[in-house]
Amino acid sequence: MDTRAIATPWEADEQALDDRHHSVWLYDERTQPVSERPRTARRKSRGRLQPSGGDVAFSAPGGGSILAAFKRGSMIGRPHWLLVVAVVAVLVVTREASVSAAEDECHQMLLVVVPDWTSTRGMLDRYEREGGDWIRVGTRVPVTIGRSGCGWGAGLHPAQQDGPRKREGDGRSPAGVFGIGIAFGAEEMLETGLRYRQMTSHDWCIDVSGSPLYNRIVDDREVGAAGVRGSTEPMRRDLHLDGDRLYSVGFVIGHNTGCRAGAGSCIFAHPWKKPGATTAGCTAMDEQHLRDVLAWLVDDACPRLALLPAAEHRRVWQRWKLPPPEDAP
Repeated sequence: MDTRAIATPWEADEQALDDRHHSVWLYDERTQPVSERPRTARRKSRGRLQPSGGDVAFSAPGGGSILAAFKRGSMIGRPHWLLVVAVVAVLVVTREASVSAAEDECHQMLLVVVPDWTSTRGMLDRYEREGGDWIRVGTRVPVTIGRSGCGWGAGLHPAQQDGPRKREGDGRSPAGVFGIGIAFGAEEMLETGLRYRQMTSHDWCIDVSGSPLYNRIVDDREVGAAGVRGSTEPMRRDLHLDGDRLYSVGFVIGHNTGCRAGAGSCIFAHPWKKPGATTAGCTAMDEQHLRDVLAWLVDDACPRLALLPAAEHRRVWQRWKLPPPEDAP
């Protein structure tokens, strides 16, 4: 199955590492804006995820290759400022068109609404798109988020001007709209329509900002002890942290898929420790509710998770093509 990783900007210098350890990955291209995806074929899949080998695909976000071409060309004696303006306009239009395309292909949405930026509790609703309308399905589920509330994350839309920004270690959950990545857990198989990876005691998510493996799930047998040094995120917490079952089952929320240092890492949906218990930045809920959500999610529906304070939801829902607020006319 084709599940190629999105290479990060430093990987020109780290290509040898990826060639040796092709299972170093966290996100596939469905968590990326359309403009940032490699052009690889996809197939419908269920069951356990097996990462593929082969080359790592890379697509420079933001039109980097176009800007590099201008830098290489001679601009002497030319009105280059006009070209700069033209390039910026093209990139803005391309970005908006790409986000719109990603929204149109999404047919499943998890919507988490919290009262405000500092709230740590909210409600999750499931929606399916029929035609151009979002239809709510299933039951509303209580969730908890980061101990410090939420802040704009690095998702499918640019962060807005108002409101806090998500940073590594700040205890905030990322706000915005995000692709849903792989499902994971301790079990050999899981009932879900997402790609699935069974975790072992060797799997870690790297939350060390300075690491070239930042915001990736890695196998310590492949990257070595140095590759996981300093990480506080073993993916089998039950084996490393005295039976802790936070990651017994869950799925990846596609925050900071470009793996920008310091922007936040290892954002998941997972069971809560107890009702009302906050997280370090993930979204948590009752384990059975989470399993119900996983059984409903289907990768081919390009599912998304949106997490927003109520006021921001009311402000952006039409522009971002989200399910409407309950009080919408």
